[in-house]
Amino acid sequence: MTASARRLIKFTKATVIIAFAWTGLCAAVLTAHQTIVYLQTGEWDAFPISSFLRDRGHVTYTVASSKKIESDRFDVDKILDRLLEIPAIVPLLIALLALLLFWAHLSRIEKDGLVRTQR
Repeated sequence: MTASARRLIKFTKATVIIAFAWTGLCAAVLTAHQTIVYLQTGEWDAFPISSFLRDRGHVTYTVASSKKIESDRFDVDKILDRLLEIPAIVPLLIALLALLLFWAHLSRIEKDGLVRTQR
């Protein structure tokens, strides 16, 4: 493994660690907010993704080309509404897992590269 490849892997690993920490912090803040609301109201709010996008009034999210699609095939508005109702913690946890797996993959590449250069 060349020196530039080693530097690139180290830089990428550091970037992944920073992204992992930031994503973990966002997940922790969201969980803390949900816990505080639960302690105040006694109800656990799933805090859907749409709550980040929602304005104070009623907002409808539509895809610009959704009117061109035949309505008997599938309803884009319903699909988008369902996606926006996913709890916000879900994409954060998926991102954390993806970052962790990517970091492990980079570590494996780094280790294999070091082993090959020592032989």
